[in-house]
Formats: sequence, structure tokens, C-alpha cells
Amino acid sequence: MIFRKRDLDRKHNVFIGNKKYLLSTVALGVEHYGGMWYESMVFAYDKNGEVNMRELYCERYKTREEAKDGHRELLFRLEAGEKVWE
Repeated sequence: MIFRKRDLDRKHNVFIGNKKYLLSTVALGVEHYGGMWYESMVFAYDKNGEVNMRELYCERYKTREEAKDGHRELLFRLEAGEKVWE
């Protein structure tokens, strides 16, 4: 098993309508199937303001640059009101 430094951790809260979501992009630290080292996930907040850890959406990337670009694109789409998981 190969491990890498966790060199990326970006988080943004986004509202779509009156519902709050968390966009998280992180370095996984361990290689996942197909050479994927990074992932972006979208989570919803529950009624108590806690993050529901069941992801609504997940996208994985091979490189840090792909992950940063993917995070930026997902943030743009979410801020435009797009529910990327539908």
C-alpha cells in the first residue's frame, strides 16, 4: 500500500435555496482504485446544523491540480444552484 502526504483540504459551505451543503475536496492519503489520490464530496447539513456524512456526490481525481480545478468547477455549479447529484 502506498501512502502520500495529505496536501489538499478545501471546504466551502453553499446554500441552494434555504438548504445548506458542504463541498469538501481532500487528498485521500492512500491511493484508491485507478490511481485516484483526491476526492470532492458534497454533503447536506441536517436540521440540527450538523453535516450528514452520507455523501450526495463524489468525484475522484488523480492529481492535485485536477482536484483543485474540480473543486472550483463544483463550487461554481453549486453556487449557481445546480444540484450536481441529481
